[in-house]
Parts: sequence; C-alpha cells; structure tokens
Amino acid sequence: KIDMVMDQKRTDELGKISNALMLYIKKIKHKIEITQGIEKGNLSKEIDLISDKDVLGLALQNMTINLRKMISNVLDNSMALAESSGTLSAAANEIANSTTEMSSQSGEISNASNEISSNISTMASGSEELSSSIQSISATSTEMSQNMMFVSESIDKLSNAIRQVSQKSQPA
Repeated sequence: KIDMVMDQKRTDELGKISNALMLYIKKIKHKIEITQGIEKGNLSKEIDLISDKDVLGLALQNMTINLRKMISNVLDNSMALAESSGTLSAAANEIANSTTEMSSQSGEISNASNEISSNISTMASGSEELSSSIQSISATSTEMSQNMMFVSESIDKLSNAIRQVSQKSQPA
C-alpha cells in the first residue's frame, strides 16, 4: 500500500518535486485500483497514462483490450455453440419424428412402400444434417477450448503481474 503525505503548500523547488511526486503516486494508486478491479473481472475502467513512455500503463491498456477481445470471442463461440446445439436438436427431433412415423405405418407396408421410401430419404438428409452439425459443434468446442486456455494463461500472467506490482508497491 502506498501512503505518503507531503507538504503541498511549498512553492519552491522542493514543493514542485513534492507535487510531481504526489501526482505520480496518485496515478500509481489509480493503476493499482484498476489492476485490482481487473483481477475481480472489471474490464470497464480506462487506464490513464502518466506519459507516452508509461510502460505499465500501456501494458495494462493492452491487457484490458486483449481480455475484452478474448471474452467477446468466448461469448461469440458460446452463441455459435448454442446455435449448433439448436440445429442438432432440430435434426434429432426430425429423425425421431420420421422414425415414429415409419413405426406407425409398418402395418400398412403394401400400401405405404412409396411413403417409406420418402421417409428413408428424409432420414438420410437428417443424418447428413446431424453429421454437419456435429462437425460444427466439434470445431466450435475446439476453438472455445483454445480460447479458454488462452484466457487462463492471460489470467495467470495478469495475476503474476498484479502480484509483482503489489509486492513492489509495499514498503520494505
């Protein structure tokens, strides 16, 4: 924790240095608060840079942007997976309906041979659709797994960076 109180009423060189140091400490405290917020999942805060050479500030900005993108990708992939699951469910229902229809007509084989042929074609197309949906779900699941591994690695890096900043900001 950074706690420092300086006499800010001075107007000489020491006062100017004191004011500049207090401003720097205030901005570092702000970065610590934002980092703690990121650690808790809050990616909505903007990081103010001390200067254009503020390496820590730039790293926090880039990390926040990257985390937002990753979360967006995970959400997009989740939506795609949900959509694929709906398609898979519809195909399964279509196959189930076709099978039920075929079972109810088994007693009328002589009169319904053309209808059975049609239902078999429907089942084949449903199977192709099911196969396509399964492939889509598999690809989406693989991508989500990779994104989750990337998010996990990023969180580990973030936690380490936060820990290092926290350790460096504590008095010896």
